[in-house]
Amino acid sequence: MKCDILAQFGCTKAKKRPISYGGVRGTFRLGFAPAIPGVECAKTGRQRWRYPVQHPPPLAGQQYNASATDGPMPEAIYLREGCHYTPTPWACSPWSPEIQHGSAVNALLGQAIREALEQAPLQPARIHVDLMGPVPMRTLKLDWEFARRGRRTAWVDARLLDEERTVARASALLLQPSPGTPEKSADRSAAPPHAPDTLPATAFFPAAQRRHAPKGFHLSLELREEPDANAAWIRTSLDFVSGEAFGDLERSMALADLTGGLAGYRFPGGESGERRWPEQPLINNDTCLHLERPPRGDWLRVSESRLSESRGVGVAEVVLHDTDGRWGRCLQSLISRPWRT
Repeated sequence: MKCDILAQFGCTKAKKRPISYGGVRGTFRLGFAPAIPGVECAKTGRQRWRYPVQHPPPLAGQQYNASATDGPMPEAIYLREGCHYTPTPWACSPWSPEIQHGSAVNALLGQAIREALEQAPLQPARIHVDLMGPVPMRTLKLDWEFARRGRRTAWVDARLLDEERTVARASALLLQPSPGTPEKSADRSAAPPHAPDTLPATAFFPAAQRRHAPKGFHLSLELREEPDANAAWIRTSLDFVSGEAFGDLERSMALADLTGGLAGYRFPGGESGERRWPEQPLINNDTCLHLERPPRGDWLRVSESRLSESRGVGVAEVVLHDTDGRWGRCLQSLISRPWRT
């Protein structure tokens, strides 16, 4: 059966290859990408096939088309209708144009926790997000409930549903702060030594990988590295929902998804001062936040990053600050994934 892209090149046949999560063949089959004939190989005489760049599929109920990422994109990650959220191209992951970025998923689950906080005037102490598999670029339903609710403690369970299938979940422990006590970090840390506005801005995503990756949330990020510490500031310019800015909790949860990438990233320093990304990147399957106090502001500072890995399975850990000081810590479980080429 001919497809549009073959007709465009005047082709009458096509080869297909499976698109898989993280580029690992056979791990998570997401569909098939048509190949188009290329040049003839000088050695074997056989015709080489090449695969066109894939774009996010049309979004249900919206006006975006398959080439939406080639032009201006809306400055928000989602469009909302009740408890249903439709991803814009900004929600896309660098791993595949058919998968949502973990930061976008974290933000959605953070929305559920914020809604719970509006009903229970407590403070989030621990938030754990599990990615149950690739989250598709489709409209998802956000659902949450109190697993248990008391006067001083509460537990919240949240789920993201693709029709009837749970694609991601979160659990949150909410605690009541002691009345009349001042807010301070457990280690009594002061504000970070460098304000982000005083540091030069750089792109978060490595230029060498941009040609392999679809556009998405990772291209909205601004990174500012501290010159004398293993630390950096990061923020996104996007809104969470069209016409609605990020809340502090949702924004912090979204940026915390980058823990593995930042912990595996070498900030300037040492003898060469060179920045490097791992040859085999590690992708997170979860995000666990421990909060000493609620985060505030647009900027997230990560410091004291640690990453350990053995046989393709690892753990990443960072300390989190805002411009007022330290507010928590994040840990992630990681698995290696090669870049898509």
